[in-house]
Amino acid sequence: MHGLRGQCAEGSRYLRRRGLFRRGTDPVIHMKAQRPFIKLFQTARQRYVYDVNTNRILAVDACCHDALHDYGTRSPAEIIRKHGPHHGRAGVKRAIKWIEESQRLRNVLLPSRPEAITLGLSRKDIEAQYAASVKSMSLDLTERCNLRCHYCGVDALRPHPRRDMPEATALSAIDFLHAHSRDMDVVALRFYGGEPLLRFELITRCVCHALAMFGRRRIRFHMVTNGLLLDADKAAFLAKHGFHVAVSVDGTRAVHDRHRLTPGGKSSYRAAVNGLRRIVEAYGAQAPDKVTIFSTFTPPYDLKAVSRLRHDEPWLSARVPVKLTYVNTERWASCPPLSERSRRSLRRTRRLHIRPFARDLIAGRPTDRLNAQFLALRLNRIFRRRTGWAPRRLYPLNACCVPGVPTVFVTVDGELRICENACGTRPIGSIEAGYDLRTVWRMLNEYAAESIRDCRRCWAVSICTVCFAHVFREGRVSIERKRRECRRVRGGLAASLKLYCTILEENPRAFEEKGDIGIG
Repeated sequence: MHGLRGQCAEGSRYLRRRGLFRRGTDPVIHMKAQRPFIKLFQTARQRYVYDVNTNRILAVDACCHDALHDYGTRSPAEIIRKHGPHHGRAGVKRAIKWIEESQRLRNVLLPSRPEAITLGLSRKDIEAQYAASVKSMSLDLTERCNLRCHYCGVDALRPHPRRDMPEATALSAIDFLHAHSRDMDVVALRFYGGEPLLRFELITRCVCHALAMFGRRRIRFHMVTNGLLLDADKAAFLAKHGFHVAVSVDGTRAVHDRHRLTPGGKSSYRAAVNGLRRIVEAYGAQAPDKVTIFSTFTPPYDLKAVSRLRHDEPWLSARVPVKLTYVNTERWASCPPLSERSRRSLRRTRRLHIRPFARDLIAGRPTDRLNAQFLALRLNRIFRRRTGWAPRRLYPLNACCVPGVPTVFVTVDGELRICENACGTRPIGSIEAGYDLRTVWRMLNEYAAESIRDCRRCWAVSICTVCFAHVFREGRVSIERKRRECRRVRGGLAASLKLYCTILEENPRAFEEKGDIGIG
């Protein structure tokens, strides 16, 4: 607990330096919330209350639901006068009594708010994870690419001329991963770009070096490629060493070539699909476990175009999975914001694929992976939430990881960054100097201190999916950017809570039988 108090204290000092509160008026400690820390919602059948302090979901009747809406902001007499004509005075009194007994005897529906958000680790804990528990590494082999995709924000972030990672840096990075992953039975090495196959000779040397370094320990290789350079020899090499390969194909020719063009503005569809076919054929029966189609979902959001790809390419097995990603207009300044028409189209597409996903879960059938991607992350967050029986002082640091432990991203010049998605964060070290614990600790405290005012009022604080990638811009926390992401996440989580309970009403064991949602 000493480490936790230290992090909270440092966060308070940071807030004072930024002028966000004065000594003696610390909002983290002295703000008194009267309303229960809850989220009210309802399905077609039932009303519910999500109790944030204990992470529990309680079914309530209509009278209790309405009384909770006003409890803490109106007096009991005012609540009775307001809802008595509809539910009866006696019914409202019973509801108020149930709320008070639940607070006193069951520790639910309380107004307690978080005092701090934290990873729950001391500096020594984080240092220990850096020493031996790094799980994976991404190598940015090159900043060059043989495509000019319209939606690629990386293209706007990188200076000219495009740089390549020196071989010495790549091999030193693998040595770094070996030295900092001693406690891990399995580690992952990812090749990133740009287009990583532009450095295929370096990839072969990295693979040989990694296999020699890790010996009997298992190392898994991963790559995302546009497929244009994926000939039969390269595919054979990747298959021989068990690479997990994601090939970027956005859908049918018309959809793919809308944004994924060569530097001369020509089509890349046929070359990409040919590369996909070569790696699928190289793996044979193993292809569904080793190959993924990586599709960027863009307006006008025609998900059927992804499905029609299999019709246009009959050789492509339906078992080869598709992973969807979206153009993140908040993360990439080069992408124009979505129009209201595009947002409506996206919401309509999501609804069309949520319904069969819910029906599959209710029936206990394997879920279609494409449908599941619309909700899997949020439903997993709800399903796997930790419940308790008392309010907590400390809440998780949203969905943030220990920076650089689940994965560490190595830039072409050997800098260490949190991951390839957190492009707005500052470096957290280098291959030569190792992890910079002081910078990491400052980043954690800055995130916590800037966020606590909003998080202590937010009902989604325990199941939040926001992380460093959504918050930092040019090395600093952008609270405006975080608030925009928080509004989007809260809306999605509210809909997911409703869907989660709707599914459980039909099949109470739906999620237990699935284990990990979305894996059919």
